Amino acid sequence: MENATLKLRGMSCASCARSIEDAISSVPGVNECSVNFGAEQARVDYDPRKTDLQAIQEAVDAAGYSAYPLQEQNLMAGEDDEEKRYRLKESRDLQQKVTVGG
Repeated sequence: MENATLKLRGMSCASCARSIEDAISSVPGVNECSVNFGAEQARVDYDPRKTDLQAIQEAVDAAGYSAYPLQEQNLMAGEDDEEKRYRLKESRDLQQKVTVGG
């Protein structure tokens, strides 16, 4: 068995987290899946002889969300570069909406 941690995007409620958990669990070869809504992460235990991360990501995409694997070093830091860019873009978009709305 192998373990992987995926960064998730697109969740807005606990029901979304449950939908992602169900989608990942339905992939053949996935032994266990746990989604953390607050951290926007999924911890997946899977059999690499039966499935791979690509198939798991495709299942998440099919459910209407997105996922990408986190590297161990990024788990220690809390965020990776891609996540920082995403958060910065999101912040800029919100600032622009407030400015235009004002």
